[in-house]
Amino acid sequence: MLITLLLSVASAAQNNLENGYEYVDLGLPSGAMWATKNIGSHSPVDIGDYYSWGEVETKDSYTKNTYKWGVCDTEEHVLKYNDTDKKTRLDPEDDVAKVKWGGRWRMPTKEEFEELLNTCEVNFVAYPDDSSYKVYEVKGPNGNAIYFHLCGYMTMDKVRDYNQRAYFWSSDLNQVKSVIGFIPNERAIEFFLYNDGRKWVGTTSRYMGNPVRPMFLPQVSTGVDQTAIASDFTYKVVCGGIVCDMDFAIYDISGRDVTSQNGSLSGLYILKVGAVAKKVIVAQ
Repeated sequence: MLITLLLSVASAAQNNLENGYEYVDLGLPSGAMWATKNIGSHSPVDIGDYYSWGEVETKDSYTKNTYKWGVCDTEEHVLKYNDTDKKTRLDPEDDVAKVKWGGRWRMPTKEEFEELLNTCEVNFVAYPDDSSYKVYEVKGPNGNAIYFHLCGYMTMDKVRDYNQRAYFWSSDLNQVKSVIGFIPNERAIEFFLYNDGRKWVGTTSRYMGNPVRPMFLPQVSTGVDQTAIASDFTYKVVCGGIVCDMDFAIYDISGRDVTSQNGSLSGLYILKVGAVAKKVIVAQ
């Protein structure tokens, strides 16, 4: 069964490579291409490595005291992605997919995980008792699929919930005040998959160790050469942001959707309205 699964993944990928790593076109509305495996893994059902949110190296212990961006028990102890810098999405240098795999790879956003749930068939695939592999099959509208191992998470030096649950980091910070006492900036968005069929997008503490499944958006992250350029919409650049009278999205030059950061931008961006786009330079 495991061999059959690996062959089906390889067939679906059709040797599609981005910077040396294989991806699958699921036929998603966004055009997103998803990796066949986690960072640090050797096959689509291998666990791979665990990372704290916003960190790009593994470590021996995953606790508040070992977290790069502070203990995060109060707002004053959140060193980055906080109320002061107002960053709500990982910078490229803190995106482990971008750092480890390069090219156009990056960590998924909250919306991109939600797209998987809303447009794909997501089913738990059980294997014989003599196999340690339990995976979720995520089958896209075009019939191609990727697989998520129930690899649990790391806290301190232990792996928890192995073969019971899966937790995968997004690049997005939690922005909703918790009812159980956590400060919003202490938590980040993750993708949950449980072995009882439950699946959703939620939050957890940033210092926890989760796997990462990379993806990329080819129609944006290849640059504006593959995107129609037109002058049929107008915009205005203000301090740190863009004002447009139409529905729009803003991407950085790596293809990352940074629309939520409008108002605190600085640099070169792609302003996209429908199928057309423009290069825009924004200054603080």
